[in-house]
Amino acid sequence: VSLTLGEIIKGVNSSDPVLCFQATQAARKMLSRERNPPLKLVVEAGLIPRLVEFLKSSLYPGLQLEAAWALTNIASGTSEQTRAVVEGGAVQPLVELLSSPNVTVCEQAVWALGNIAGDGPEFRDIVISSNAIPHLLALISSTIPITFLRNITWTLSNLCRNKNPYPCEKAVKQMLPVLFHLLQHHDSEILSDTCWALSYLTDGCNERIGQVVNTGVLPRLVELMTSSELSVLGEFKVQKEAVWTVANFTTGANMDQLIQLVHSGVLEPLVNLLTVPDVKIVLIILDVITYILQAAEKLSEKENLCLLIEELGGIDRIEALQLHENRQIGRTALSIIEKHFGE
Repeated sequence: VSLTLGEIIKGVNSSDPVLCFQATQAARKMLSRERNPPLKLVVEAGLIPRLVEFLKSSLYPGLQLEAAWALTNIASGTSEQTRAVVEGGAVQPLVELLSSPNVTVCEQAVWALGNIAGDGPEFRDIVISSNAIPHLLALISSTIPITFLRNITWTLSNLCRNKNPYPCEKAVKQMLPVLFHLLQHHDSEILSDTCWALSYLTDGCNERIGQVVNTGVLPRLVELMTSSELSVLGEFKVQKEAVWTVANFTTGANMDQLIQLVHSGVLEPLVNLLTVPDVKIVLIILDVITYILQAAEKLSEKENLCLLIEELGGIDRIEALQLHENRQIGRTALSIIEKHFGE
């Protein structure tokens, strides 16, 4: 049924569930258009409060789904549009839908909450304080369809995102064991979003980094960076996230944490990734190597570290980068060789 906005407004405000469903579905289809969906018009038409009411209609899962879907689309718009969804009271009923017996409704609620949480720290914290995390974690099982698990992982990564302020410690403690579990998965999308989540969580003070290191994720991150399967698939995206996470560890870590990093075998994959065609990643890796060398110098461990880098073929690779077409890479490589491998 294709309806005009006027007919949709009328239908949504009707007391007949069939008309409500038809109008909500028409609104959802309008909001799902690829080109210029009329998010602003729908918000200004005052539909959000009714859509939120429909989330609570447990007798009509079809209506719940269409309402959740329409709200998901609105929440994917500007911050102002996301705010309209939050202020319309959608978060709590969406969290309650995470326990819906209807899997499709449940998955749509996960998606909507991911869009809301991804907007910034304020809405992320509203989702967290509505007790979304335990409900999200309860959905993860070995029988869950892979597309649904990808969706949950993406929403969890948005709940780890943004600082000023960081997500509260309780939330991070709830999520970390599950992120560790998801990092063992074989699906590249799940791995990529889990690495994103960890890179957000380690982009902070020592205490935050320590929390992540203590879950024991380092060996697996190192494994992902060296994974031949992933590099064969060109799944460079996952390796990239793993490098970012390690870079965050390195720049925020204290001496002990750095030594732990080197012992977990992080240098070999980093040296191997120096040949990738991504300028930013090469620069990050050179920075990480510089940082570790400086730390080793303070601990009088520099000689051992230089020997290790040489054994891994690192000196040859860094020397070759001195001639790189990117001037910054060339300069950084030159300064590492001069400062640390001069003799």
